[in-house]
Amino acid sequence: MNLAWFSATSRWAAIALTSTAIGGLAWGGCGGGGDGYGCTSVPAEAGIACTSSNECPPGDICTTNGSCVPKCTSSASCPKGTICKSDQCIAPMGDAGKPVECSTSADCKIGQTCNKEHNCVACGAGDDAGLCACTTKSECAKGQECYKGDCVTCGGTSGPCPCAASSDCSTGDVCVSGSCEPSTTVCKFSSQCAANEVCDDGKCVPSCGGTSGACATGFTCSSKNVCEPNPGTGCKTSADCKGSDPVCVAGTCAPACTTDSQCPTGDYCDQGACVVDTRPKPNCMTNKDCLSTDGGPAQQCIAGYCEYTCKTDNDCELIDARIGTCSGGICKSSTEAMPMCTSQADCPTGKDCISNTCQ
Repeated sequence: MNLAWFSATSRWAAIALTSTAIGGLAWGGCGGGGDGYGCTSVPAEAGIACTSSNECPPGDICTTNGSCVPKCTSSASCPKGTICKSDQCIAPMGDAGKPVECSTSADCKIGQTCNKEHNCVACGAGDDAGLCACTTKSECAKGQECYKGDCVTCGGTSGPCPCAASSDCSTGDVCVSGSCEPSTTVCKFSSQCAANEVCDDGKCVPSCGGTSGACATGFTCSSKNVCEPNPGTGCKTSADCKGSDPVCVAGTCAPACTTDSQCPTGDYCDQGACVVDTRPKPNCMTNKDCLSTDGGPAQQCIAGYCEYTCKTDNDCELIDARIGTCSGGICKSSTEAMPMCTSQADCPTGKDCISNTCQ
């Protein structure tokens, strides 16, 4: 045997095997991390800085490392210099980090909130779910209202919903002193209230003439000479209330109830909570309830109140000069016929609507 020939052949075989191995690596890549020529290190591109996944391009997610990374199912779909690990394209020796779906509740859908794990979950779901952030009721789940930037559960047996304006309330309700109330429980004119009461921003409250002693328990005489309910304890939701007053109503912890009889004297059961009764006082159901006992002009029962009907102002003046304006076929006072306001929303900031006048 020619030893020189054998030696040369062995060397060419070794070179061929080595070339095949290198070629295999070159053609096969490096699990998504090769550079097309071998398993050399290729730095991964820096991701976009983020605080939540909705700040990332489509197909990327935000992680606790603070940057957007592509999602993946295999390394073949990842950019050069990265591999698929924990469903994320990252450097081979890198830390995947945890996905950050949200950083605040504003990053989540309506009816969801951002929990401690940076995941969007249903409002109130679990101990760490918290409240939903909002600016309007439309951003909250069904049965919730937007109160001071959070979606809160209210209504039904949870007490009336809190509000800053009537737009925070359900259809048919109006905002009265920070509480959503049915329009039927709200006054517009002092004539809808009991004797010695005036309509103050939708509430029938006693006039006190500057004397606190003229107010009932639970009321204080304000600088505008009306008895206003005492301020609450500062609760935001019923979770802030304990003991015998477990329901939060417009910042006040109140007793729970199902009927008026369960509430203290002067209160009534308002959607599951005992609150001060400031509702208007209808005085009739039919025209028979409005019959005159002294032979005077006849009245009719209109929307729950006995009213004098008219065709001209003169018809009203002949009855009583204090209701000498004929408006809509009913005798009214001048402030009711041409009110400056019917709610606080009609008045400048810092003014209340009392007896249809901003004060």
